[in-house]
Amino acid sequence: MKQFLLLIFGCFLMANTGFSQISISEDPVISSMIERHKQENRNKQSIKGWRLQLTASTDRTKVMTMKERFLDKYPHLSAEWVYKAPYYKLNVGAYKTKLEATALKHKLRYDYPNAYIMLDSNIKPHEID
Repeated sequence: MKQFLLLIFGCFLMANTGFSQISISEDPVISSMIERHKQENRNKQSIKGWRLQLTASTDRTKVMTMKERFLDKYPHLSAEWVYKAPYYKLNVGAYKTKLEATALKHKLRYDYPNAYIMLDSNIKPHEID
């Protein structure tokens, strides 16, 4: 008896699902807010993200040489050096998530065992790898 009732109930549910229709109407105020938010994001000059720092040194030529060697070996990755007194720092990659930066660190672990992941709030949106 229970099986029969379950079968009838199941058939009733399947018959009713074929006729249901959902209609969504969006308030124009919400649409304009979403568009404004999209435009603000497009105009951002920099975003927060993650990079790897390969080295930090007071010797600028050492950092520049390391950057050239890095780009010869990994031309598809971005590399930039920054000066924060008294150190020149070589940062590579640009990722939205720490997990992506960790994958790069794992890939470079033999060539650059002292590299570490750092948060960077000055990443240009077009730099994201």
